[in-house]
Amino acid sequence: MLLAIEIFLVSNASSIQSPGTSTQILQIVLKRCEENKSRSKDDYQAAVERLIMAARISDPKLFIKHMTINVNKEQVYSLEHCSALKWLNENMKWAGKVWLFSNH
Repeated sequence: MLLAIEIFLVSNASSIQSPGTSTQILQIVLKRCEENKSRSKDDYQAAVERLIMAARISDPKLFIKHMTINVNKEQVYSLEHCSALKWLNENMKWAGKVWLFSNH
């Protein structure tokens, strides 16, 4: 789950880092899978727990907040813009050091 969040952040880095987007809400919607309804509820709850754990173990820490449940009974979370921006800045510094180091 953390890898999925990191890919989301990197893929949207330019819009997250754009001036004036601090009011933009970054939403994470945990989609429901209707294929196997008997296990779907347990699997869905496990996904919620993985999302919360991923935010806690990220470095720097990401802050997510439960917002609502949509009409499809899917959990909707918001990712705090400041924590996403901090994560991007720190990881871009780290990536720069790693790439520079690997070129020598």
